[in-house]
Amino acid sequence: EGKLSVFLFSRTISACTKAGRVDEAIFWFEEMQRAGIEPDTVAWNSIINACARAGRAAEAEMWLGKMEASGTTPDVVSYNIVINLCAHTDRPQEAQNWLKQMQEAGIHPDEVTYATVISALTKANMVDEAIDMLVTMEEVGLPRNQAAYARVVTGLGRAGRAREAAAWLFQMEEAGLKPIAPVYNWVIAACKKPPNPDLAERVARRLLGTQQMPNEFCVSTLRQILGPERFSALQAEIPLLHRAVAEVEQERRRQQGRREEGSPERRAPQRRKGKGKGRGPDKVNIIP
Repeated sequence: EGKLSVFLFSRTISACTKAGRVDEAIFWFEEMQRAGIEPDTVAWNSIINACARAGRAAEAEMWLGKMEASGTTPDVVSYNIVINLCAHTDRPQEAQNWLKQMQEAGIHPDEVTYATVISALTKANMVDEAIDMLVTMEEVGLPRNQAAYARVVTGLGRAGRAREAAAWLFQMEEAGLKPIAPVYNWVIAACKKPPNPDLAERVARRLLGTQQMPNEFCVSTLRQILGPERFSALQAEIPLLHRAVAEVEQERRRQQGRREEGSPERRAPQRRKGKGKGRGPDKVNIIP
């Protein structure tokens, strides 16, 4: 009966969480305690997650602290919820602190834990710390994580560290992971300053070899780095690049036609610079 009661309360709290009714979730959790029913790990995680999903960071961390003080041992999910919240609220140091506290409590981080901390670090441009975290992740024998590698590569790309970004990209491929086009785009973009056309072409060839369609950003950046003659030669050699260029030019003509028509409704996409299809290194073009 006790286990059934915990289960029913946990289901109620979970339902409130999914519906975004955080205060109701807290009410039912406290009601469970008032009824003398000891919350289990699932119930504690549900209330921590309820606060985290609502962006109520201080409360999520408070409930994790209460869980520790109650004698119920948090599991990897408990800590991952809070670490993920730190990553989404741009608090890399707090994410690292929770990882350390997790380890001190004897809870072994999983690949999601490390990937989330790496995400928090790269968002804060703490790329070297992110690399150390990825190395540690591999040293403890966890499976190689695509998201973690991608964050490190893009972080290095944003920092303009093209050679390092490419080295991690190639290591990612060799590990059997499959980088998506934006990961390649960031490495190519890093080859602009200082100019490194040889590396840019090498990365572009690997991108095209995956049969992923280069977007407008990739095409224009690659043309700028390689120069017209070298870019044209590469375009003539690789049909997929030729097709990408044709689609980019077609889209530009379409956009130009819309501007000339002068319709405010049709001009609207122009005001959302960087948000349209294929614009920016993080955009992806899908091959139909």
